Amino acid sequence: MKNEMMESTSEELCAALVEAAERIMERYGENLEEACAIAGITVQDYENWKDYEDRERQKRMQKLEDNEATKTVMAKIAQLLDMGITLESACEFARISVDDYKEYQKRNTK
Repeated sequence: MKNEMMESTSEELCAALVEAAERIMERYGENLEEACAIAGITVQDYENWKDYEDRERQKRMQKLEDNEATKTVMAKIAQLLDMGITLESACEFARISVDDYKEYQKRNTK
């Protein structure tokens, strides 16, 4: 039996630890320092990961905005939503994250 943690990439492990800290803050009302200590990371690690995620999201959004095909995909997602498909399912079909879809919508509805 293979250990999933051993097969995870460092990015997946970082994301999992940051998500654990966020769940601890949300569910138990712990402050950032306590949540990070419980999750086994430093506050600096947490902040660095969040900065990294923000930069990566901005890069993805820039690619989405620069691509004409993206406009077509986003329109198709809207059509799927109109048909009653859940946002999660529509985004999975389009192979983008729900957060990316929401960010794209926010930027393009101003």
